[in-house]
Amino acid sequence: MRRASLLVALLWLLTTGVRAETIPLTFDHGVWKIPVQINDVMTLKFVVDSGASDVCIPEDIALQLQKAGTLGREDVLPDGISLLADGSRHKSHRFRIRQLAIGQHVLTNVAGTVTPAQGPLLLGESCLQQLPGWQLDYKNKVLSLQELTESTPALPSATGDFVPTPRARVHLPPATTAPDEPPPESNPWPLIALIVCGAVVLAVAMLWSRPGGAPPPPDTDPNTPVL
Repeated sequence: MRRASLLVALLWLLTTGVRAETIPLTFDHGVWKIPVQINDVMTLKFVVDSGASDVCIPEDIALQLQKAGTLGREDVLPDGISLLADGSRHKSHRFRIRQLAIGQHVLTNVAGTVTPAQGPLLLGESCLQQLPGWQLDYKNKVLSLQELTESTPALPSATGDFVPTPRARVHLPPATTAPDEPPPESNPWPLIALIVCGAVVLAVAMLWSRPGGAPPPPDTDPNTPVL
């Protein structure tokens, strides 16, 4: 029975390993949002926007992070260039977000860009590319995340105090996501194949663990002495 117990435990680990973590979506002002914790001091609702290169933080939120002591001189990054909807390019102030927590996924050293005060919070590629895999499921109103991984990319640093100014403002087009967009079709065959293989392994293990051990080969006479 010990072999059977070990194989059952292995089957359980394999089955649970393919399950994804789900983050609930909320529909607000025409877009889907998810809760994200910033620097372990505040939790805000972000729009998942793969079109944004960085995580976009409004100026007023950046000031709150600075007052909380989680945004300082060592977090300032070299200025970047933001591409606007009309094709124009503008310089933007960037900084390092020390920690972003999305469900059980904790990301560190994420590049952020200051946007106008009271603007939308956007989860851009600087965050999404650190996730092992993600998918928006509009039918079930969840964000599905793959298994946990550690990711701490190095970011450049710059000296000087972080002081948001109007020059740092970048006007970004609002993120739009159709609420009734059909979810992408999922392929259930890998999970079905895994369950079938696990069932076969479990059946063989139970056969081995029964009294008398494994049955003799079909061509072997049980009365023949073993040399």
